[in-house]
Amino acid sequence: MNEGDIEVESRRAIYQEIADSPGIHFRALLDTLPYAQGTLQYHLRQLADEDLIDVSDDGKYTRYYPAADFDEAEQTVMNALRREYSRRILAHLLADDRSPSGSWNAS
Repeated sequence: MNEGDIEVESRRAIYQEIADSPGIHFRALLDTLPYAQGTLQYHLRQLADEDLIDVSDDGKYTRYYPAADFDEAEQTVMNALRREYSRRILAHLLADDRSPSGSWNAS
């Protein structure tokens, strides 16, 4: 999907922000874009109804992805990586070379 294919300018801007920041959540969209909360909600619902975006609930946030760019498993990983605590855990594991691909010695 090309954002140029979306006729409504505000919807096109919202879609482009989602395409530029896959996994962005509602509050971040609201902070980034110049639209009122109700307007943003309306356009997000329209984009989802038109199957232009995927909506993913990570338990804390509702996140948005361009449709068909990421499968459900990829969205789950990206949702986790967008949370600071999850990123810290991953960074710690990688820094200690205890990641599943690393050579973790359990002795």
